[in-house]
Amino acid sequence: MPASLIVVCPRCHAANRLPAGRLADGGTCGKCKAALFSGEPLELGAANFDSHMTRSGIPLLVEPPVVDFGVVAPGTKHPARFMLRNAGSEPLTIARAQPSCKCTDISDIAGKTIPPGGQLELTAALQVPKSPGEKDAKVMITVAGKQGMVIAKMVADVTQPVRATPAYVDALKGVQEGVVKLASLDGKPF
Repeated sequence: MPASLIVVCPRCHAANRLPAGRLADGGTCGKCKAALFSGEPLELGAANFDSHMTRSGIPLLVEPPVVDFGVVAPGTKHPARFMLRNAGSEPLTIARAQPSCKCTDISDIAGKTIPPGGQLELTAALQVPKSPGEKDAKVMITVAGKQGMVIAKMVADVTQPVRATPAYVDALKGVQEGVVKLASLDGKPF
C-alpha cells in the first residue's frame, strides 16, 4: 500500500495528498476546505474528467453514478444496472462491493478483474419500505491495492397513490396550523 494517496477535491478539483493510514479520518481540501469524501457520487463532465482520472488514486467509473427510480409504490423492488469502467492503464480487481443497507441486493463482483478500458456489470435491486418518503441506498466498491471507494447510488420516492405534501407533519416543533395538500397520482378520485 502506498504511503500516501492523491485525492481530487469534488468541489474545486484540486489534487490533495493524504496519508494512506488516515483516509478513514476523511480530510478536507487544502485549497477550498471542502470535505474530500462526501459519500455521494461525483458527476464528471468534459471539463473535470481528466483532472479526476489522471490524478485520482482509483480510476474506476460508475455509469450511471445514480439510478433514480422516481415515484414508486410502497413495498416494491426495483432493479438497477451499473457499468464499472476501468479508466486507468492497469487492471483493477474488485476487493469488495457492499450495500449500505439490507434493502439492497447486489451481484457478487468481489474478486473480478477489469482490464484497462474494460468494464464490469454490477446489478442491484432496491427494496423500498412500505412507508412513504424518500429512500436512497448506496453500493460501496473498493479496489484491491487502492485506498478509498467509489459509490453507486439508487434513489426512489416512495409514495401512496394519494400524495400528501408535506409527507408528514412534525407536531413536536410547536407548529399549530398549516396546510397539507393532497393529490391523486393515478388520476383516480379519493
